[in-house]
Amino acid sequence: MPHLTDIFADCKYLYLDKLLEPADNQLAMRVLEATDGGPVPTAILDAQPLEPVKEILAQARTIEHCSGCRIFDITWRSYVGYSVLNESFALPEPETSICTGRLFVEYKSSTYLEYLKRASWACADYPGPYRHWAALCLNHIVDVASVDEPTVAVSVAGAPPLATSACRPNEADSALRVFGAMESMRPRSGRFWFYRKTAPGRFMPFA
Repeated sequence: MPHLTDIFADCKYLYLDKLLEPADNQLAMRVLEATDGGPVPTAILDAQPLEPVKEILAQARTIEHCSGCRIFDITWRSYVGYSVLNESFALPEPETSICTGRLFVEYKSSTYLEYLKRASWACADYPGPYRHWAALCLNHIVDVASVDEPTVAVSVAGAPPLATSACRPNEADSALRVFGAMESMRPRSGRFWFYRKTAPGRFMPFA
């Protein structure tokens, strides 16, 4: 049987674009599909003072949201809780977690659900059985717990919106991320930290 998370099944990468509450205790999120882009811009290479890093960047490619990529507008009518985590500090879910999906994931059991059991009195009696969805984006991990399954409207950047779509493409939306063939690399406090992928969308620093 098709699952909501199947909509995102063939996305290679995701970026978080917007997260807001359209009304009290409602949640709306816009997520951008991204794909392999071109070489790292010369301006970025020239600004890099460390020659070994510059050599790595020269062989890397960008990850971009561009014309033809999809735009996902995801809305929850209500929520128990939500959080946004800097991807740099995200830990992978344990193997005991039960989930469906890869970059947009529904969990039936997770560390976030366990946290909410301790941090709130929300339960199966009220507001009712709730589930955990996670958007595993580059740079951000978004966790949402709700009794309501989200609605997802899809449009395409640079194309006229579909009649059934609830959102319009924004051609100005553009995101850039530099990556290596084997590792992900990001600057922090003037240094570059290398990451190994431990779960979809989640990275752990090398010791």
